[in-house]
Amino acid sequence: MFLFSYLESFPWVVGVLIMVCLFEIFTIGGVLIVRRFVNIKTLKAHHDVAGFVFANLGVLYAGVARFYRC
Repeated sequence: MFLFSYLESFPWVVGVLIMVCLFEIFTIGGVLIVRRFVNIKTLKAHHDVAGFVFANLGVLYAGVARFYRC
């Protein structure tokens, strides 16, 4: 709770930059951890399925964005 009140004291541009940097560090760290502990053959086996999952997420996002824009 203290972190949020501390971040609110910054100008909004600085707060946005801090949040973007934190999320990018989290994302890159997650990728590095997965690459270290998961075998490349396992990742390649799931590569074809990941394309369909991302396509479905894109359709879902488009539908939700269209619903809330109206």
